[in-house]
Amino acid sequence: MTKAALLAQTWDRVSRHRRHILRKDVALVFDTAIGLLVDHLVKHGKRKPVRVAVPGLGIFQVRARAQREGRHPQNGQPIIIPRARKLVFREAKEVREDLNRAPMALPRPPALP
Repeated sequence: MTKAALLAQTWDRVSRHRRHILRKDVALVFDTAIGLLVDHLVKHGKRKPVRVAVPGLGIFQVRARAQREGRHPQNGQPIIIPRARKLVFREAKEVREDLNRAPMALPRPPALP
């Protein structure tokens, strides 16, 4: 799903109850909410591990990765991978249960020549 599709579906649901809401208002609220989430994670995640919980969706968390040694994929030489922060998402229990309750679609086997 793209951002445009998400905004269109959100506007469709909201406009059923609030006829005066415009599409650009929905986009503004969406962009503001995502911007605040990212700003909080970036600002506070620099100093310490931080987490943002969105009930019904999950938890966004900034975690630190220590410096470590790795191998260059082309020549196998050892390299130092610098320390870094990464964003981790853990889905809410309800989301996980809904995902596992839904039937899984199996890929089709390739056609024989």
